[in-house]
Amino acid sequence: MGTPHAQVVGTYGERCISGSNLNTYADWNANKEHFGDHNTAAHDPAFFPADPVSAEETAMLTSTPDLTPSCSQSCFWCSDTAGSHPGEPGEILRNLDANGWPDYILQGAYAGQWPLVADPNLLANATARGVKVISIIDVYNDADGSQSRPVSYIDVTETYERLATFLGATEDLSSEKREFCAEMNNFKATAAAAATRDIRAMGILAPNGPVTDGVASGAMYGANIDQVTMMLQELGMQIYERDATLGAWGASLDADALPYPVDFWLYDARSALDFVSDAFATAWPHPAVVAKQYSYWPHGGWLHTFQHGTDILKLVGTELAKASQIAGSRTDTCTVVADITDVSYRVNGLGAGKYACPKPVDYDWCLAYPSPTDSAYLARPGVAVAAGAAVAALL
Repeated sequence: MGTPHAQVVGTYGERCISGSNLNTYADWNANKEHFGDHNTAAHDPAFFPADPVSAEETAMLTSTPDLTPSCSQSCFWCSDTAGSHPGEPGEILRNLDANGWPDYILQGAYAGQWPLVADPNLLANATARGVKVISIIDVYNDADGSQSRPVSYIDVTETYERLATFLGATEDLSSEKREFCAEMNNFKATAAAAATRDIRAMGILAPNGPVTDGVASGAMYGANIDQVTMMLQELGMQIYERDATLGAWGASLDADALPYPVDFWLYDARSALDFVSDAFATAWPHPAVVAKQYSYWPHGGWLHTFQHGTDILKLVGTELAKASQIAGSRTDTCTVVADITDVSYRVNGLGAGKYACPKPVDYDWCLAYPSPTDSAYLARPGVAVAAGAAVAALL
């Protein structure tokens, strides 16, 4: 967002998206013998656009103190920052004492508070030094505390921009915003065309263990469960809601007996390299997996920038434009929702197996960034036009 590198005192957490093999791949699902050793495979940035792979990003991270060196190079959840023994300073605390303390600690929207509370001494030491914690979360709370509303990736990204402005950033982000707004319009057209073909989607994390007789251990996710799926729904994508039991970690997902006729999967990036493998399509032959009707889904957003938002919409939109209905005949229809951003709908939803009729949202701030038709997008194979990470930083 334009915050000068000189203001970054250090970073904590992994320096690549969970599920990536940019640095050290953490085979957290123990699937090496089933779906390949991803540590020996080449890193493909197309699967993980939030990974820091540019020369600028690499140079910045190389010169920035690493406050969690024990786990930052493993592309996996990096929250165990407590000391080895009770009362012993944890890793972040030790490295802050060694490298110097900031004025603010940023608690990012992805990992939340966990890396900071694993060591009970960390926040107490911050308070004693007058260091304040800035927390970015993915819910809005009413002023009186009566209600909270989950919000989309776009809302959280705007919050990061406001933080950057507070910290003194003055960089002109017009080009990034203009591209993001243009891609939103492109995605709306793609989603509208997909809706006319009756394409319905869901999020999925699978496999998180071996697959036996077409049954995978994993979890399914609906439209209101995550800020990224909320953004996609706000732009017109038809996404089922799901029974909470299917969202439980380690649910049994039978490729031949899922309760919802899914045509298109949004695969959780944490399991991407297993999910897209030919071996998984053989072991879990859901029609949409076999037909490769799926795309990138960074659960929790990971990196909140206008550029990453554009990347998400391009990746999902390109694949969604090529998708066809493959789940067979069905009688369910969409449910009209007056306002899909309303707190009542976001909190309560419609119920398992239901999905909202497309009603794309217009974002007022995009009016300031008009752009010509994206001819490069329109030229992509399969596009049908409807009518008319890296890490949390301490600053």
